[in-house]
Amino acid sequence: MTNSKSSAFGGGERPITDANDDKLSRGGFVERITEALITDDGKAARGVVIGVTGPWGSGKSSILNLVDEEIRRRAPQAVVVRFDPWIISGQQDLILSFLRETIRTIEAEPERAKRARKLLDGLTTYAAYLAPVFNAAIKNSGDVTKAVLEALNKKVKGDQSLTGQRQKLEELIVSLGVPVVVLIDELDRVEDDEVRAVAQLVRAVGDFSGISYVLAYDPRRVAQALGRGDDKAASAHGRAYLEKIVQLPLALPVALPGELRAILDAELNQAFERLKLTTPVGVSLRYEDIAEAITPRLATTPRDIKRLVGIFHPLMAMVKAEVDPIDVLGFSALMAKAPLTVERISTNPNVVVDDPLTFDEALRRSESHGSDGVGQVVVEPEASILVTLLFPALAGRRRMGSHHEKASRRS
Repeated sequence: MTNSKSSAFGGGERPITDANDDKLSRGGFVERITEALITDDGKAARGVVIGVTGPWGSGKSSILNLVDEEIRRRAPQAVVVRFDPWIISGQQDLILSFLRETIRTIEAEPERAKRARKLLDGLTTYAAYLAPVFNAAIKNSGDVTKAVLEALNKKVKGDQSLTGQRQKLEELIVSLGVPVVVLIDELDRVEDDEVRAVAQLVRAVGDFSGISYVLAYDPRRVAQALGRGDDKAASAHGRAYLEKIVQLPLALPVALPGELRAILDAELNQAFERLKLTTPVGVSLRYEDIAEAITPRLATTPRDIKRLVGIFHPLMAMVKAEVDPIDVLGFSALMAKAPLTVERISTNPNVVVDDPLTFDEALRRSESHGSDGVGQVVVEPEASILVTLLFPALAGRRRMGSHHEKASRRS
C-alpha cells in the first residue's frame, strides 16, 4: 500500500489508497456504500449493483480503494475482487479474466480455498461455457448469434444447463459464508464493445444473491457506448440499458473550491519538502494569488491538481536556482490545463518579456501606452487571470510595482 507522498509523485496521478489520505472527507460516503454492499454482521453480500459515477479525474478510483479498505475493516474474511477491464483491454477474454481474478482472490486465503473447492470448480466450468459468448460479443460488437448459443448448449453435458449452473453457483457462494464484493474500475476508459461486454458480464453474474458489485464510470461515456451513438435516442437507449444493470447509481460528491485548495496546499507542501524549499503555503501573498487563479478555475478535480503538481516537481528541480517556485507552479498549471496558451506564448515569447532594458520590451511599452496587452496572446478563458499574474507585461504593468502595490493594500 502506498502512502500519500508516494502517490503524489512518481506516479503523479495515482488514486489514494488509505483513509488517512482522504483530504476530501469522503469517509461518510464510503461508509454508506459499504453498508449497502454487505450485511450489518459482515457475513454476506446483499447482492446489489452500485454505480459510483463522475467525470474522469473526479476521484472514483480513490473511492473504490476506500470502499475496499472499509469492507476489509468490517469483514476481514470478505472476498473483495478488483477488476479493471482497461488493463486487459483488447484481449477479448474479459469473462475469463474476470472469473480467473475471482478464483485467484478466493484461493489467496488457503483455508478459504479449501472450503471453496467446489465453488472454484464451478466458477471454472462456468467461465469455460460463458467465454465464447463474450468473446463473440466483443468480436462482432453486437448480440451473440443464435449459432453461438446453440454451440454452447451442445457443450453442456446432461441436463446441467447454464441456468442450472447459475443456481448451483449461487448456492455455493452462499455456503461460503463470507461476503463477495466485486469492484470494477475504469469502465469508461475501454472501447465501446468492451463496455458492452462488461455490462453483459455484470448482467450474467450480477444478480447472484451472494455477490455485490460497485462499478465506477462516467455515465455519459458509458451510456453512449451502450446506446451505440451520441445522439439523443442512442443516449436514452444506453441509459435505459444501464438502469437495468445498476440498481443504485451514486454521483460522486463534487469537490468544492475549498477542498480543491486544501489538496493543492497539501500536495505542494510535500513537493517543497522534497525539493528542500521553504513552503509558501500560508505565508506568501503571491502564492495566494496564484493558487486562487488555479483552483477552481483551471484545476477542477483532484486529478488535475495531482497532475499539475506532478509537472511542477521535476520542472522545479531543473530550474531551482533560476526561477521563483511560485512562477514555476503557475506555469505548471498552464502546461497541465492550458497547453494551447503555453504553445502560443512559446511561439511569441517577446510578448511576455518583462525586462525594460531589452529593445523589444521598450518598443512594446511605447506602443501600448499602458493599455491592456492580454489580447496579444490568445489564451483559454479559464487561464486568463493566471496568465496576467505570471506575465504582468501582458497587462501593461511592471511585475515589482504591481506586487508591491498589492502587498501594501493587504498590510
